[in-house]
Amino acid sequence: MARALKTDGNSRPEETYPKGTLEMNEDDIKQFYFINNICNLRDKSPENVTKLIKYRFLKKQIYTWSGQTLIAVQPYTSNSEKQEDKENDPSVGAVVSRALFKLSNKLGKINQIIVISGDSGSGKTYSGYQALKYLAYQHSYYEGDDLNDILRKTCSAVTVLAAFGNASTIHNCNSSRFGKLTQMQCVNGKFVGSYIQTYLLEKSRVSGPNRGESNFHIFNQVLNDLDENVLEKVYLSKTTEYAICPRMTYQRSNSFSDVVEMMNFLNIKEVNDVLQILSLILNLGNIIFTCNDETLVILQECKQYLNFCAWIFQCSTSTLAQLFTKRLIAPKLRRGTLCFTSCANIEECNERKNSLMRFLYEKLFNWLVGKINEQTYYRKKHDCLGILDIYGFEIFTHNTFEQLCINYANERLQQFYMNDYFNKQVNYMYEKCEKIVKYDMSKYNKRISLLDGTISVFGILNEECLVKRYNTDRFIATRLSNCLRKNDFFIDRKDYRSTKFSIRHYAGVVEYDSRSMVGKNRDKLPEEMILFLKETKLTLLSEILNLENEDSQVSHSKTLLAKFKKSLDNLMVSLNEADTHYIKCLKPNQNQLPNRFDDSFFMEELKYNGIIDTLDLEFQNFSTVLSKTDFSKNFDLMILQELRGLLEGKVYVGRDKIYFNDDSFSLILKYKMILMASSVRKIQRLWKARSRKRHVAASRIQRCFRKNLTKNSYFYDESIDSILDQVTVIENADFKSADREDKNKDARSLKNSRLIFKAERLISRIKIAEVLNT
Repeated sequence: MARALKTDGNSRPEETYPKGTLEMNEDDIKQFYFINNICNLRDKSPENVTKLIKYRFLKKQIYTWSGQTLIAVQPYTSNSEKQEDKENDPSVGAVVSRALFKLSNKLGKINQIIVISGDSGSGKTYSGYQALKYLAYQHSYYEGDDLNDILRKTCSAVTVLAAFGNASTIHNCNSSRFGKLTQMQCVNGKFVGSYIQTYLLEKSRVSGPNRGESNFHIFNQVLNDLDENVLEKVYLSKTTEYAICPRMTYQRSNSFSDVVEMMNFLNIKEVNDVLQILSLILNLGNIIFTCNDETLVILQECKQYLNFCAWIFQCSTSTLAQLFTKRLIAPKLRRGTLCFTSCANIEECNERKNSLMRFLYEKLFNWLVGKINEQTYYRKKHDCLGILDIYGFEIFTHNTFEQLCINYANERLQQFYMNDYFNKQVNYMYEKCEKIVKYDMSKYNKRISLLDGTISVFGILNEECLVKRYNTDRFIATRLSNCLRKNDFFIDRKDYRSTKFSIRHYAGVVEYDSRSMVGKNRDKLPEEMILFLKETKLTLLSEILNLENEDSQVSHSKTLLAKFKKSLDNLMVSLNEADTHYIKCLKPNQNQLPNRFDDSFFMEELKYNGIIDTLDLEFQNFSTVLSKTDFSKNFDLMILQELRGLLEGKVYVGRDKIYFNDDSFSLILKYKMILMASSVRKIQRLWKARSRKRHVAASRIQRCFRKNLTKNSYFYDESIDSILDQVTVIENADFKSADREDKNKDARSLKNSRLIFKAERLISRIKIAEVLNT
């Protein structure tokens, strides 16, 4: 059942779905009542799978297993399913628990990563937060320990970064506009630190969001939550309308005071300096340029905002105005004779201003990430439990450079997901000594090569950034069409004057606009602005600019696409070096309505996310795979023989590996715990019996000793102190010293004494009694 696509000129491709709903009969309801894993269905058709998930969704059960993958359906309401305590029930906690168990017991690969993916607005950020919350809950009994402090700091860090990196879009009121991999560092099963790796902040939003969307949450939090007196100190006002921050009414989970509290907990004390940079960006957004007698100047009504920015920068207004209206044209080697010329038009002035705003906000965000990692990073050898929460696949009315990067990242993740599952199936067939079946991954590989190959969208955009020639947006669209039109996944523009092109992604057709793509990809701040920022007296800004070891000019020589691709390549290396666990977040309908399930739309989601294609893979029945060597380190192979009747059909022993499902592995763990408890009790019984025998022997010696003392009453006539002193002389006699002969004579004379002989026997018996009593 394929999606039908409608396109109308330059408008967004509209998706239509077949009408009608999937009705469930009594047999379906009886069957679905006992099933929480799609692989347990007799009929695994897309229709039946959709019925099962719909049945659970309407019962407020938003989680369902799909083999080893967890499907999480966005409920669009706060009354979502509670985390159940039953073993192996589908939940985010169950996925985290499985990964944590493998990490703690060193089963499989060294690191574990939970990959959370899905469309924009499908609940990925919430699932990532639930995973961290589950970890904190599981380790809450470590009161006052460093572990509890690390988990609290990590949760606080996620909240702070959400304020600076999340925004409201048409799909989601709390959409992550950056990707992050939260790595919980672990040593011997205990968390010792954490590290957050971020990917591609959507900094273009800073210079102004699209219509119907908001800027990053932190701007609204500052303007709405701070008092007027506090805002005046940083040259802001509640009554002023800021161009880059349209006032919107939507539900916010945290206020600015919450963010400040968590920053203080993370030992980030520069709150006032952060407010100054945010004020700079807000005031810069209100500066408007105009042309006066063929001279580009700042509009008179906007001069106050220019003054505010100059006061924060601690520079003159004329210097700041020249920064936006004139550009440097002197050669790099001739620093002594700087030469400036006026900008070509108002658009160039606006672009220079916007580039400065984006640059400041990006450096502020990276500085925050660095400060957080300084507090939580553990620098010694460790293992990692990672939680990957990356932006979801996006289709907007107007898709630009940012959507191209976001959808490329999702293409890479989807390719990795399918490759990972099919490779596991190939390994399983090898273990069963079956004929290896090669799976067709060509469509995923072709889409990736269209985007980042030698002759690709990324290649053309990078080339235009490096070649010094005048190129228009229409010229870029023409180059893309001429070079890529033969690719099956590239849809050429119908009108040669258009700047738009379309790509068939795994999740549907997306139409992109090539306008401003080259400029955003160049990601270069004018040289004179870099020189100006280096000389600034703003404390935090100087610290932010000194974060990079490389010179600013060198760091801007690479294109943004090249840096983004490199970061994703490193991410794929990390994923290949770890055992991956997947959470697929899906939407029940397109309109973000609670208690509404669109059957046709959801069925298409299942297909393009690869869930339907992976249902029939046999290895899906086994959630845990261990090599025989790893298994023998933790268990005795005889366990499999002893539990053969209970494990029949639940365990498969291959050539080199052993495959377990959740029930069988839990049973083996329980049996191991029973054997360990039985062994402990046996050891305790033997030790107690031995202790009793020693105690009886000591008591018998003491009774005999008392009888001997009573019979030899003359012994009491002697001073016990003198006896002990004489015995000490004997014990301390050093037969290797220079006066060895003299001490030997003394020892012989003392030993000939009957009194000393009895004293030695007395001392030896006392020592035996003490040993037995202990």
